[in-house]
Amino acid sequence: MLPTAWETLAGRATASVAARFRVVGPLKSLPDGALARAIVERRLAAAYRSKDFAPPHPTWPVAPEAFASAVHHTPRDLLTKVDAHIRACVSTRTDFELASFDDGPARPVPAPTVPEPAPADALAALDAQFDALRIRARVGAVATDQAEADKRMAPLIEAGLRAWTREDGGDGFSIERGGKQLDARLRRRLPGRVEDEQHWSFRAIPSASPLAVLNRIQNAATGAGLTAGLDRRKLFLLRSTPWPTSPKTSAALADAVESGAELLPLDEADLATLDALARIIASSPDGLDEWLTARRPAHGLRMFAGLEQKPAAAPAGAARKARSLIPGDAVGRVGGLSSSVADVMFGGPPAPRPEPGTPTPPRRRRRNRLRHRRVRRSRWGSGRTSGRSRWTRPSCAGTPRSSRARDRARRC
Repeated sequence: MLPTAWETLAGRATASVAARFRVVGPLKSLPDGALARAIVERRLAAAYRSKDFAPPHPTWPVAPEAFASAVHHTPRDLLTKVDAHIRACVSTRTDFELASFDDGPARPVPAPTVPEPAPADALAALDAQFDALRIRARVGAVATDQAEADKRMAPLIEAGLRAWTREDGGDGFSIERGGKQLDARLRRRLPGRVEDEQHWSFRAIPSASPLAVLNRIQNAATGAGLTAGLDRRKLFLLRSTPWPTSPKTSAALADAVESGAELLPLDEADLATLDALARIIASSPDGLDEWLTARRPAHGLRMFAGLEQKPAAAPAGAARKARSLIPGDAVGRVGGLSSSVADVMFGGPPAPRPEPGTPTPPRRRRRNRLRHRRVRRSRWGSGRTSGRSRWTRPSCAGTPRSSRARDRARRC
């Protein structure tokens, strides 16, 4: 997690690393309703301006009297409740106003009109189009070639996740396409937790090289932020053939699974479904949402079987305390650096400091070998002829070849 990464950087790295960031505290509650109203007005004004829409009043669909109850909420919670209310209006096809930001009894609203299901012929037409797209899909190389998977898996999984979220309503989810470490990531903000999210990450690794598989497993685990005992970070490793059995690759797989990774099959049937969903979503035919809700094709994918898991409850106040340690400029840069990875990067955990009053062992004095080197010299200063041996300094050894050397030999 980011708080763990920041603690590691601040405690073990050099002072110049920590000086590059600034530490910000958690967001506090809004002081008054006027500030809450200004935040919502500016947020909605940009959206209305882009659509050339003139609302009945600047904060519509939030009633002006609702901001009196916003003093106990953070700005993020305020905008989250406004977004949830707008989504509820869209899904129920009503335009009622939000009367309060508290979780109490809501203002009586007209009964929502349940959208009529799409006609059977419209669903049948989309079924035929979807089946035809699955048959024409050419995705066999994606399951066996790493270069092809690196190029095509990101848009395929992104389309599948968009269909999966739309089948369930899409509330609270956000999707991002991965980079070099991951193919895609699905985020969901957890209710009741301050600045906490649940992540599901995906990485396809069909490479036949054990070294390439090892590097991709380690990079994916780092990008997903896997940490042993943290159930809010999941990584799904996809492969169509058996995993390599080399000692290092097996150890990396075991570590990843212990930290929260799952090994799932990458079969051609799922890839064909993803390709068909990507094409049908891009064309956006009429009745697509009704068809996704009725058929739910993304929920039948084997690679999405682990998306239904819910994290365990976190201790109260733990998320708020951890958030206070996150540097504001480090969000998005440090990434999901776990404590185990940080130990490897910075040379393991720091050594414990001695308690006050503990005697320190005396330092071992290094013997000066130059002053105790034995040089065999004769009375004429030659090191080759036989003569009396004695202990002397090396600067006096050898035959003097210059006036300075002869003077130094006389002083010795």
